[in-house]
Amino acid sequence: MQVSPTFAASLALFLMSAVLFMAALGTRSWARSGQRLTIGLWDYCANTQGQGDREWDCFSNYTEFTMATQAFSILAVVCYVSAFLLYLIYMMFPSLHQSRAATIGICLLGFSIVSLQIMAMIVFGVKVPEYFELLSRRHFTRIVNDLVVSWSFGLTIVSTLLGTVAGVCVFLELRNITMPEFGEG
Repeated sequence: MQVSPTFAASLALFLMSAVLFMAALGTRSWARSGQRLTIGLWDYCANTQGQGDREWDCFSNYTEFTMATQAFSILAVVCYVSAFLLYLIYMMFPSLHQSRAATIGICLLGFSIVSLQIMAMIVFGVKVPEYFELLSRRHFTRIVNDLVVSWSFGLTIVSTLLGTVAGVCVFLELRNITMPEFGEG
């Protein structure tokens, strides 16, 4: 089960990317406003009592942009699972180590993951300020802090960067696979 260092690096980077992305998906803090409001992909939480009280009320997100972000994120997870299955098959069968088709499949899945994550971040980043204004008027009588990107969104950014580097590693592996000359047996 000997694979090249470039291929092994791509697998390690994809694993790190997947763990970070799963952590980002499972948290409630893609954006926040001080200690009063957090907005995630699946729900938002508001602390309407003030700074001293840690009683948070959480509500589901049923907006078009959060559902679009969720859809892009779920598709990215499906691509992660598919890529890992292809990695597993690639490593279990040594005859595939020189298979351009398997390597191209992993490469395409990797760049699909990155593209879907970027689309999710763009949709969320563009639409969340309007949603924040709506939530501020709905839950608070006084002005709340400005909305800022939170750590979960940061995890998604790091995950996307790691996924990009992993995809480049797979592409470099693809370049190392030699194609037989036309007419060779």
